[in-house]
Amino acid sequence: MTSEAATAGRRCPRCAAALGRASKFCGACGAVTTEHRTNVRAARDSERREAQRATLAVAIVFAGTLAGLVAAAHTFEDHARALELTLLGSFAAQFAVGALALAVLGRGAHRAALGRWPSLPLALAAVPIGALAFVVALGWVRLLPGSGEVPAEALGPWATLALVLGAPLVEEWLDRGVLWRALAPLTSERGRIVTSAVLFGLAHGLNGGFLLEFPHRFAGGLALGALRSRSDSLVPSFVAHVTWNTLAVTLVP
Repeated sequence: MTSEAATAGRRCPRCAAALGRASKFCGACGAVTTEHRTNVRAARDSERREAQRATLAVAIVFAGTLAGLVAAAHTFEDHARALELTLLGSFAAQFAVGALALAVLGRGAHRAALGRWPSLPLALAAVPIGALAFVVALGWVRLLPGSGEVPAEALGPWATLALVLGAPLVEEWLDRGVLWRALAPLTSERGRIVTSAVLFGLAHGLNGGFLLEFPHRFAGGLALGALRSRSDSLVPSFVAHVTWNTLAVTLVP
């Protein structure tokens, strides 16, 4: 017989039978206990609120990133140092958008966005993957002559540094960091890879050249997302992205 100490005075709301301290269902009639019903409702409310915050964060990342990049490009398009200022403006816009999305997601989101430190083999494997992404991109660009990448000789030292290190740092943090975290309660791992690749492709296909940029950027984004998924870290995708941009800056005439 269940003791009063074990039941702590808990009774079934339907048949008044004594309940165990942690019982979810009545052993006599099978009714759901009041406490369990309350806990299930609270869990559902929590999941719904998390999904709402995540949806808002995803919308902020997509809308804010695309709007910020367009604004930066058009603001400085006639300036003598248009490329450098556009890069700086786009970095600032993406950082602001990411910070706002993390604030919406709440405590601990920034850690989840960064992930953990990866294993050395995965970090090293990122280099050939980045090189392969460059080869795919170059092959696609060669199929559409007349609108290639910015010539390497036209880049100053600051612009080169921004393209080789700054862009991978900001874009990986936003696309496969902040957005990656925001998508967690909304879709599967495969969905996160595809969605982050879509943003990556869209961001590079703005202001004209969409057909030139989006296909190979999307394909490269899938590879970067696969690295993020496999490693649970931003480091491999960042290394691959740096490799890709370094080859583009140094080898494309």
